[in-house]
This record gives sequence, structure tokens and C-alpha cells, in this order.
Amino acid sequence: MFNPTSPWVRWGSVLICLALSALFFSFLPKLTMDNSNKSFFKEDDPARALLERFQATFGNEEFVYLLIDGDKPLSLATYQRLASLAGQVEKRAPHLKRVLWLGNVEVMRNLPDGVLIEPLFAKPPRDQAQLDAGVRKALANPAIVGDLLSRDAKATALLVELEPFPENDHSARTSVWPALREILAEFDDLDVLAVGGPVIAAEFDRIGAEESSLFGLLSLAVAAVLLALLSRSVIGVIFPVLVMLISLIWALGSVAMLGWPLTLAVILLPTLLICVSVGDSLHIISDYQSWPAACDKTSAMKKTLKRIATPVIFTSITTVAGLLSFWVTPIKPLSQMGVYASLGVLYAMALSLAMAPALLMIGKRRVNDPRVKPNAVLTKLADLALGRPKAVIAVFLLVTLAVAPFIVLVTPNTGTIQSLKQGEPLRRAYEAVDGRMGGTMSLEVMLQGPEPDSIKSLEALKALEGLQNHLNENPLAMKTRSVLDVIKQLRQALHGDDPAHYALPESDRAVSEYLFLYETGGGAQLDSLVSFDSSAARLTLRTKSLDTQAIRAIMADTEKWAKEHLPAGYAVNLVGSIALSAAMCDYVSLSVAMSLSLAFVAVTLMLMLLLRSVWLGLLSMVPNVLPAVFAFGLMGVLGIDLHLSLAVLAPVILGVSVDDTVHFFHRFLHGLRQGATVEDSLRQTIIRAGRAMLFTSLVLVLGFSVFVFSSSGDYVDFAIVAAAAFTYALLADLLLAPAMLRLLQGVLFAKARRPEAKES
Repeated sequence: MFNPTSPWVRWGSVLICLALSALFFSFLPKLTMDNSNKSFFKEDDPARALLERFQATFGNEEFVYLLIDGDKPLSLATYQRLASLAGQVEKRAPHLKRVLWLGNVEVMRNLPDGVLIEPLFAKPPRDQAQLDAGVRKALANPAIVGDLLSRDAKATALLVELEPFPENDHSARTSVWPALREILAEFDDLDVLAVGGPVIAAEFDRIGAEESSLFGLLSLAVAAVLLALLSRSVIGVIFPVLVMLISLIWALGSVAMLGWPLTLAVILLPTLLICVSVGDSLHIISDYQSWPAACDKTSAMKKTLKRIATPVIFTSITTVAGLLSFWVTPIKPLSQMGVYASLGVLYAMALSLAMAPALLMIGKRRVNDPRVKPNAVLTKLADLALGRPKAVIAVFLLVTLAVAPFIVLVTPNTGTIQSLKQGEPLRRAYEAVDGRMGGTMSLEVMLQGPEPDSIKSLEALKALEGLQNHLNENPLAMKTRSVLDVIKQLRQALHGDDPAHYALPESDRAVSEYLFLYETGGGAQLDSLVSFDSSAARLTLRTKSLDTQAIRAIMADTEKWAKEHLPAGYAVNLVGSIALSAAMCDYVSLSVAMSLSLAFVAVTLMLMLLLRSVWLGLLSMVPNVLPAVFAFGLMGVLGIDLHLSLAVLAPVILGVSVDDTVHFFHRFLHGLRQGATVEDSLRQTIIRAGRAMLFTSLVLVLGFSVFVFSSSGDYVDFAIVAAAAFTYALLADLLLAPAMLRLLQGVLFAKARRPEAKES
């Protein structure tokens, strides 16, 4: 017969765990981070397919925008430093397509036999007068103002355009900003602020790596302190800490084995695994110390494993059910996190059961002194729940019903920059560009014609002009750009720079001639504005950083105009950061609904199986559902939006808080089988099991509270809501559950002492 307490089994288990740890640890260097736009969408997602189609047609929409601000108009010395900076970027920046700045931006000049397209400064200015003349020319060009030069000529910019990144090379995107930052360090006399997708990706990779380690260590420290208070032994701290660390190594090693990149969601993983896995260890330690001194270590461990193994396994399975519910969500990082977090929970369960005999049996077993009075707080909670069950139930219902109506006020919001705290450097950079230039967010409108060369028709260009004018009238619009700007500027240049000719040509033939003149005159921007076969055109709308409601309004307005005004056979597709943010927002709402529904069904069925009763299974879900309702209601009360990090909260609450419910009901039913009355069994369960439940909930509340120190406001919100929800869940398990069982005992336990009652 298998004997888990024999020395061979005990230390053999430890050696196997160490060998597996070495294997998983060897994969950790292969971990990568990917916070690109694509990383949030699955391979078959329509939004991702549309983005890839746009990139195949017009090239990489990614860029880095370097704003150089000043308190005086552009000086010759600053211009010369900008020229040096642009030169270094051209030499050293990876995946570079081109650098646009005042020195090389296109301007058009009429010639007797055509048009010449040349840089604004074909030759470097020799003095301030020549520079000022060029700046005045730039200020008269709407294509330059707001892009490369501010209206007061005190701020200028470098636009670093990028080639498409290699497929499946997660490091390509994040390599751009570190290389640029190294270059900028050599130009510390310039006040440079950087924005753009690669900047966000690199900075969020850094935040994810730093904060996941920091908050993991803080959570580990919190857990260690609480373990020391509970176990009052060194081994009682070492055992759970080892389980937590090893399970985290195994989980991250599994991610590397699967070849999955990590995203910003990894910040949650260490804290989540630490807070969840410590529960198994706490209950094992608490039960092991509960046996009387007359019971030797071997007997105490055998009895502990016999009594505690079932609830430990079931609590882990219910937690996995909550986490695996993310697999059905359309958001790729959440879907993958559900898998590797579930693996971490299962690893922690296996490690807890495998290593407990070896580690806890080292040295003298600490025994809880039976003469010590029960915890006064738990005793009062038992008196309240059993003495006034109707009042307890009424209070919980009233509190939940009071906040539930506020759920309708919770709106999804996936703004990346808005998630950062006020004062964070990256947020300050975006706010500065929004204030000084043409905005940092973009909506790419792809006008698709019915056939090749259809975009060259005057009909198509007039439709595009109508849409561009309509977007320019939107109060949220900062700037628009399309092939129309090139054609109109060219026409104006050919007519002696007369502003009256800043308009479309009058025929299809003239359109083709203007485009031909542009390309033969040296123009280099057409490939990023019109598709190779001229069947599609690109219209870029620039805005300030917007919240989700404003984004939806702009997109709905654009689609409505297109539906009402585009000629037959033409259609628009919306891409860019604005469109992706809106798609992600829809997916967040859908993910919460799908994952929470799936988690509820899975956990309910498991509790019915564990408790061997449909009614007990349903009843046991009440103290787990109410905290989720309370959490969303609290978000509405506090005005907290539903963002990506909070999308994981409801299934996590359901999957994690049910752990205490499982231990509570398992201990309660065990008391009934021993012949105790319903009331006595409930009282002993609250007092005895409540101690471990109190400590596990404290670990959850304090462990997740460390996120209040995050640089992301989203994770601060997560900390607040999670702490409130887990506190509510603990009170529901210690007060609401026993109150309901006490009130319904006549229906549920008419034969509480029947001899045929089976152990769950």
C-alpha cells in the first residue's frame, strides 16, 4: 500500500520536485514579452486580419514620434543639433524606413517643364535668416504644421517611420525604443519626449517585468509574515514559500515551453499564484497542528492527508475552473493566462500534497494547545450567524441590492495611456504631444474601391474629400491626411502657389497626370497613401488620447457618413489604434460575460459533486456569487471603468473565494458525520476552520493590495476592488453560509445524524 509518510516516498518526492524545477528553470531564458497591438487578438480574429491587410497594403503603421520642445522659436543651433540627431537615427535605428523632419520634409516648386519636389531645406541653412525663411514657408504648409512644427514654431518633431516587423519576432518591436533611447542619451541638451507604439510596448514590457517581480516579492513577504503568525514555526513558513516559488517557476517554464509570449497581464501572475497556493499550505499546516500531542508525527500526517486531501484537490479544481473560463475569451493574453495560471494552481496543489510529509515532519511537531480559548472574533461571528441568522441574511441581501443597481454605470474602457497614473513619464509625453502637436491617437480609414485604379477616379476622390472634410469638422479631430493633400498641394504649386487652386482637378485624366507628375518629380509618399494597384486609399485621422466612449462616437459617425454618402461599390474599413481600442473594449465586455458564465456553471457542478447534493451545491454558490455582484456594484459606485485587468476579477473571485467555501462545507459535513448537531457542527467549523480561512483571506486581501503601488491606475483599481471583494467573500463564508444552513436545517438536514450519510 502506498505510504506517503515513508522516508523513501517523502524524500523521493522532494528529489522529483527539484529535478522538475531544474527542467522548468532551464526554459525561463526563452521567455519573451509582447505588448504589440496584434498580441491582444487571436490569429483568426477579424480585427487582426483587417490590421494585417492594412499593413500589407500601406506598410507598417507603427512609428516613433520625437517631440523637441522649447520656450523660443527654433534657433540655428537647435536646428543643427536636430540634423545631427536625424543623421544618427538614420544610421542606428533598427527596422527604419525613413526619418521625417523639417530638414527633409517634402515641398513642391513649380518649374517651366513640370514640378520639383525637394526637401524644405535642400541645403542646410547658413544663418538664422535662412532658417527663419524656411520656417515661415513651413508654417504656410498645412501638411507640416501640427506634424513636424508647432504653430508657434517653438516645438519641432522627428517622425521615425518603420518597416514591417518580422513575423513572430516579439523582440523586433521592443528593440526600436531602446536603440533610440541610447541615441537620445547623446543629445541630452535637447528636451525630447517620445511617443508611439514601440515606445508603449517597450515601456509596458519594462513595467511588466519590474512590477511582476516587485509585487510578487511583496506578496511573498505578506504571506510569509502571516504564515509565521499562524504556524509559529520556521518550517511552517519555509514549506509554503517553497511551494509558492516552485509553482511559479513551473508555471513560467510551462509558458516558455508552449512558446507563448508574456504580456502586461503577467504582473498578476506571481501575486495570483502566491495568494492562491498559500491556501493549500495553510489548511494542511492548520490541520496537522490540530491533532493532539499524543498523536505522533507520522499518524498526524496520515490523518491530515486523509482529511485534507479531498478539499485541497477540489479547491484547486474549482480555482482552475474559474481561471480556465478565460480560454473562451477572444482576448489572446487573457485566454493564455487562464491556461498558465491554471497550471500554476495545479502545480501548487501537487507540490503542497507531495512536499508536506517531507518538510512538515522535520523536527518537532507544534501542537495547538487545547487549553487556549477559541479566537474571540470567530466566536462572536459564530454567535451572530447562529443566533440571528435572519438578520445576517437580510444585511447581506440589503448591501448587495444597494450596490447592484450601480453595475449599469460600469463601462468598458481600454485606454492604454489613460491607464497610467498622472505624472508617469510616458503619460506626460503623450499629454505634451496632444497639447503641442496634432494628437497621438489615429484612426486609419481605408477606402476600398471596386476595382484596380478606381481610386484615381474623380468620383472616388470627391467621396474621399467629403469624408475628410466631415472628419475635420469633428471637434475631437486634430488633423487629417490623405492623398488629397498631395494632389491639392501639387495643383497649387503648378499654379504659382495660388491658394485658390488648392483643390481637386476637374477630370479623371487630370488626376492621373498629377499623380504621375508627383512620382516623376521625386515624391516618395504615395506608396503609404494609395495601394499599389490604386484600388484603396488611406485617410488618417489624428486625435488626442481619447476614452472609449469618444472613440465609439468617432467610429460610429465615420461609418454612418460612409454608408450615406459613398458611391456604390465603395466601402470603408476602420483600422489603427482607435479601431483596435474599440474592438478590445467590445471583447472586454464579452470576455466578462463568457468567462463568468462558464466559471459559474463549472464551479456549481463541482460543488454539487463534492457535496453530493444539488441543493447544497446551489446554496454554497450564494456566498460566492454575491461578492462578484458586490465587486461590480462597487466599481459603479466608485466610478471605476471595466478595463482589461478587471476583466479577470469576477471569475477569479468565483474560483478563488470558493476555496474557503469548500473547506467550510467539508468541515461542517464532517462534523455531522461524527454525530454533531447542525448548530454544533457549524459553530466548530467557524471556530476551527475559520482560523485558516481568515488567514487565507488576509493573504488574498493584503497580497492583492500591493498593486496600489503600481504605476498603472488599472492595477490600482484592481487592488481596491479585489480587496473589497475578498473581504466580502470571507464574511459571506463565515456569516452568510452558516446563517443559511442554520435557517434551512429543517429542510436540508432533517436526518442530520442518519447513519447512511456518506463522506463527501
